[in-house]
Amino acid sequence: MHKLPATEPWPYFLSLCNVPRPSHKEQQAIQFVKTFAEVHHLACKVDDAGNVLISKPASAGMEDRPGIILQAHLDMVPQKNPDIRHDFEKDAIKPRITDDGLWMKAEGTTLGADDGIGIAAALSVLADDTLTHGPLEALFTVEEETGLTGALALQPGWMQGKILLNLDNEEDGEFCIGCAGGLDLAATFRLRREPVPEGYALFDLSLSGLKGGHSGSDIHLGRANALKMMCRFLWMAAAAFDIRMIGWSGGEVHNAIPRHTQARVAVAPEAAKELKEFTAQCNRMFSQEYRGTEDNITLTCRASKPTAADSVWNQTSQKKILSALYAMPDGVLRMSSDVPGLVETSTNWGVLLCGEKTLSAQCLLRSAKESAKAHLANMMRAAIELGGGRAVFSGAYPGWAPQPDTEAVRLLVSAYERLFGTKPVVKAIHAGLECGIIGGKYPGLQMISFGPTIRHPHSPDEAIELSTVDKFWQLLLEAIKSV
Repeated sequence: MHKLPATEPWPYFLSLCNVPRPSHKEQQAIQFVKTFAEVHHLACKVDDAGNVLISKPASAGMEDRPGIILQAHLDMVPQKNPDIRHDFEKDAIKPRITDDGLWMKAEGTTLGADDGIGIAAALSVLADDTLTHGPLEALFTVEEETGLTGALALQPGWMQGKILLNLDNEEDGEFCIGCAGGLDLAATFRLRREPVPEGYALFDLSLSGLKGGHSGSDIHLGRANALKMMCRFLWMAAAAFDIRMIGWSGGEVHNAIPRHTQARVAVAPEAAKELKEFTAQCNRMFSQEYRGTEDNITLTCRASKPTAADSVWNQTSQKKILSALYAMPDGVLRMSSDVPGLVETSTNWGVLLCGEKTLSAQCLLRSAKESAKAHLANMMRAAIELGGGRAVFSGAYPGWAPQPDTEAVRLLVSAYERLFGTKPVVKAIHAGLECGIIGGKYPGLQMISFGPTIRHPHSPDEAIELSTVDKFWQLLLEAIKSV
């Protein structure tokens, strides 16, 4: 059996796996870090949003050093495989080391290394009384994954530090000094229903086997979006023969690329065979299009028995809504002209919920340029309103403009080269970080983001590379000593 390396953050991370903390349900995580502060006799305060700030005085003779803020977010993305029974509000995450001994994953769910390992590292620093340091603060924010709500609620003057080390990066050897801004979209369509036509056959459609992933850091990989793919299938089917929508749902959070979706439809008796054949045809077509990127696409169509609750969308509603959703942009819209290989603008259709009277879709729009983000929002609104829907935007947050020549960047780069003998990559990313918001509230605050290697965050395939956690820990200690 493989064992964890004897690296300081692991005990706190494993303890954190027992603390349920999906976004908007971080109360137990808040209490976890508050209890830590009490045990270690450290000053602790909580703001109205639920953000926690723990402070530790400087070591003797180090009081005049610039204060350091260690920053991580308390929430995690709650994603699981369809065959796994797990209540993210009650059940513990079950971590395991992979057979090759190189990675840690969870049993069928997200691991929460994003950003549990950052929390664990910050707590480990605060608990270490042998470390020589200037004034230390640890900021633990809430609801980062669903709109950076905690960071948006921060009040100026709450923190005193001059350098912020964001512990929420996902690639060893890379320092992030900039990120895209974001905007949440909620689209709502009113459903007009009528009884299932006499004699129509009912079918349950399922699309699964997709990889999914983080809608920021994985969006450039060209992975399929289950909702967009199912929409394409339904729109084409409705154009080809008489198919009537009953229900459709999929996705779990707006910032994860959806991996599976289900729909329920009714078709005229003479079209039942045609629907089955069309399903098989589209399954082959999708598999061919995404060969090498998505090799496990599974689109199925199964006959189902009618229930008293079944009713279909009327034809006008169906045509407008399917057309609007099909027309909505999704995925990468533009690559950066300033930074080679960096996504500038993208959108992710993350959630679809169908009720008796309404159909709602949730999307996350990202861009490094505010004007491009506004243009994307206008395109989304236009498509939705053409379909008779209503678009509501919220949770806007700014991007983080790169500043490559700050003392914090020079300090971290120098520490990395000194420890590991190689030069790190300094870059901006497309995924959202809280630094842009925090920097807007604390002008002059120097910020840099780094962390160990995490693969496939926001999906049940999330994994953290064990050896890079040791490097992350060494670098964090060296940075604190060097200030």
